[in-house]
Amino acid sequence: MQAPLQFTYPYPAETYVAMFRDASYITRKHAQLRQRNIRIMEAIDKPERYRLKVRRDAKGLLPESVPEFAQGFLMGRISALVTTIEWDLSDPSLYVGKNTIELEGLPLKAHIDYWLIPQGGQCVHRQLMNAKVDVPLIGGKLESFAMDAIRGIQTRDYEYNIDFLREFAQPLSQSA
Repeated sequence: MQAPLQFTYPYPAETYVAMFRDASYITRKHAQLRQRNIRIMEAIDKPERYRLKVRRDAKGLLPESVPEFAQGFLMGRISALVTTIEWDLSDPSLYVGKNTIELEGLPLKAHIDYWLIPQGGQCVHRQLMNAKVDVPLIGGKLESFAMDAIRGIQTRDYEYNIDFLREFAQPLSQSA
């Protein structure tokens, strides 16, 4: 199952990318979003490539709107959420990325393809969400639920990013 999503940031793409390179950004964001036991498992930050793998507890990450049919199946099975965010930064006219999502204990294969497109003093973050759940009979319903959950998480991320960037971008613009 696939679904598109798009956000516009009122900041240059370079500012958005610099936010990811801030060492405290990810841990602060996940803590602010009420996630626990946040561990950075891998961090690669090179001029043309960025990769970050983060693990955190999955408890409390599932939305309250979990359908009844899925509650029994999901509760107690999911132990952690692992995300791997990768960006190819070699072409400043179009940054291409991917966010791979693993829910430990659930046969979910999910990722989000990213495109960050500079547009003058702002940038557009296009996303294509992908989810596949390999469970007979209810896999399609779980995929739909997973897409809704991913969309909700991405929207909360966007809202957090906008707030974070308000303070983060000020020193960057003053040093320019």
